Amino acid sequence: MEKHIIKSLSDDIPLSVLVIEPKGREPIGIFQIVHGMCEHKERYINFMEFMSNKGFICVIHDNRGHGES
Repeated sequence: MEKHIIKSLSDDIPLSVLVIEPKGREPIGIFQIVHGMCEHKERYINFMEFMSNKGFICVIHDNRGHGES
């Protein structure tokens, strides 16, 4: 699992991002997750690990005002 910070192009607000890549195999696709209101990205780590084990690169970010963003 990799943590990244990206900055909003409109106002430089830092947004926290998680990426989980499949281990020992070529990825078959990318799975982008966008969480709902009153949630945070860490809630989806188990699902991301499951999809990564199936061969997908998984990416999620915290929306503004949620989690670490």
